[in-house]
Amino acid sequence: MANGVAGAGGCLFPKVGEDGRLDTTPAAGADPCDTTNGGKAGNGGTGYSGAGNGVSISVTGNNFAFGGYAGGGVGRIRVNTMTGGFNRSSGLFSPIPITGAIAIR
Repeated sequence: MANGVAGAGGCLFPKVGEDGRLDTTPAAGADPCDTTNGGKAGNGGTGYSGAGNGVSISVTGNNFAFGGYAGGGVGRIRVNTMTGGFNRSSGLFSPIPITGAIAIR
């Protein structure tokens, strides 16, 4: 798995989102400390869904506003073998691996 991490919630001292998960479910973005001044964070990306945006927020007066942080994008999996083939039928991958042959000199 090469799934992205979730974003942090909008706060002065942000709550941290989930680490990238070991399945195809996006990591959950953290809630803000205070919904009046903070926005929810975006989910992490997977091979099946893109990373989520953090929720923006606007306030009036002398209050501070903290938008939620975006989630991290999905990574990449590459598998090189002698033949350039890789059997993906067993196991769960996120994202689907890219395969290639090992160059023999």
